[in-house]
Amino acid sequence: MRGAKPKSNILHLVNGNPSPEIDEIYAMAKSAGALGGKLMGAGGGGFMMLFAPPQTHARIREKLKKFLHVPFRFDNEGSRIIYYQTNT
Repeated sequence: MRGAKPKSNILHLVNGNPSPEIDEIYAMAKSAGALGGKLMGAGGGGFMMLFAPPQTHARIREKLKKFLHVPFRFDNEGSRIIYYQTNT
């Protein structure tokens, strides 16, 4: 039963293979205050969404500053962003 697998075993698998880089990023986020995470996306890229108390957000962003931070929010209207471009 897939739902019974521990999240840590599911999180670090990429294409069915362990990914030390993802494990390291996740460990960094957890050490900065994240309570959990989820890999999202497919193909040549993706995102790691983190769940954390608001008071830890700045510390997590600082710890992961070499990675792209894509702010998002939840609303009741559904997804509206289909393309994201950095302002560089």
